[in-house]
Amino acid sequence: MKKKVISVILSIVIILAGVLSIPIIKNTMTKSVMSEISGLGSMTALNTANSTDMSQFADAIQKKVAQINTPFALGTGFLYNDKGDFITNAHVVDGTVSVKVVLQDKTTYEGIVIGRDPKKDIALVRVNDLAGLKPLEMHTEEVKIMDEVIAFGSPLGYQNTVTFGRISGLNRDIIIEESIYSKVYQTDAAVSPGNSGGPLISKNSGKVIGINSCIDVRGENIAFSIPVTQILEIVSKWASNPQIEQEFDSMSKFVKLYIYEYYDYINNQKYLDAYEMLGEDLQKQSYTTFRNQYLNVYSVTIESMESIKNSSEQFEITANLGMILYGDNGRIKSQVKKIFTIGLENDQYKIINSKQIS
Repeated sequence: MKKKVISVILSIVIILAGVLSIPIIKNTMTKSVMSEISGLGSMTALNTANSTDMSQFADAIQKKVAQINTPFALGTGFLYNDKGDFITNAHVVDGTVSVKVVLQDKTTYEGIVIGRDPKKDIALVRVNDLAGLKPLEMHTEEVKIMDEVIAFGSPLGYQNTVTFGRISGLNRDIIIEESIYSKVYQTDAAVSPGNSGGPLISKNSGKVIGINSCIDVRGENIAFSIPVTQILEIVSKWASNPQIEQEFDSMSKFVKLYIYEYYDYINNQKYLDAYEMLGEDLQKQSYTTFRNQYLNVYSVTIESMESIKNSSEQFEITANLGMILYGDNGRIKSQVKKIFTIGLENDQYKIINSKQIS
């Protein structure tokens, strides 16, 4: 079946703070965010409710919308059921299993990714501590052009932001890297990086009609939202049968790549970059001491690696290394086995510990 795909793919980007459609940038954004409500679009259209009613309406929604922080980026999610499950975009939680879920009042909880589909760009995050809370309602009725909508999220880290707009287009088809957005809504509600995964609410029903996911940077206020009706079946399956084992496999691949990156720096004599991948305890040794231990290393080859999850946020990697060292009489081959512990420090993954066992 033919699809109308926007031709300038690079002009359409995912709306994730810290990550666009370009290489990942680790999130260094401040976590102390201001509460901001910015009414964009036609405020005169709000003729069915006074400002007090709208303020109370927004506050009730915001209590069920969360900022989602990962070591790599920042996005938004919203409470989907009474199990403490939050719907968000897959690209918000890319490369991680454990996330921080920050509620309206800045209370922070640990969340775990229990489902992710990069192709559909949706994910489900479970916060066991929030089980029992009443979720947002899902809008399953027809959506029309010019319907009034409200976007909730954390654009650029400004948590509790609310913007108004209308449905400005239907059935848009877009491809961004591995994600395929089929028959999505277009809206002129103002959204920015950080809004990814946040709810698009029908002003008329007060229910979620879509998941804010990407924008077209060639114009102003051209945003796209995945219809919630497209994803209810799959998130319901994840809620009943969490994909924790699949997520372990995904995270295992990530931490192995982290070790590959570490030794790539060593092989290219980028010792400072490798040093910055270490955690606080390992950085108690000076950079000079760290560098000096590798000055006699010609190359390191990773021959094999195995990973074991030892806690919700730490992995142990056993690596068999083939090393070539500079010796007095030329190069010397050596076999080494090391165990690395990788975990979170200050919301970034670091090599927490390293020990040689043979």
